[in-house]
Amino acid sequence: MNDSYSTAEETADNVAYTAEKEAAKHKLEGAKKHVSHIAEEAKEAARDLGSAAKIGASALRDASRSRVYSARDLASDRALSARDDLESRVRREPVKYMGIALGTGFVLGWLFRG
Repeated sequence: MNDSYSTAEETADNVAYTAEKEAAKHKLEGAKKHVSHIAEEAKEAARDLGSAAKIGASALRDASRSRVYSARDLASDRALSARDDLESRVRREPVKYMGIALGTGFVLGWLFRG
């Protein structure tokens, strides 16, 4: 009777071990699926973040380009206005500005004559 009790006990232990092994295997499979799902969500989040970064960079580039063009146009307008103003002054007082030009030429010639 001791042998049959020992065999029954071993069989029960084997059944328990197999059940625990299957439960652990099942938990491991569940964990793998969970990790795989998290990895897919992380990939999707990274793609979304990359897309948002591209959109933001594009918007920033467009805004910068617009500001550069506006600044260029403003500088051009101011340069034209200054030129027109100078032309007007020279036409009103040609002798004065001719003297300024001659004096400036003389000073520059003297400085660079070296």
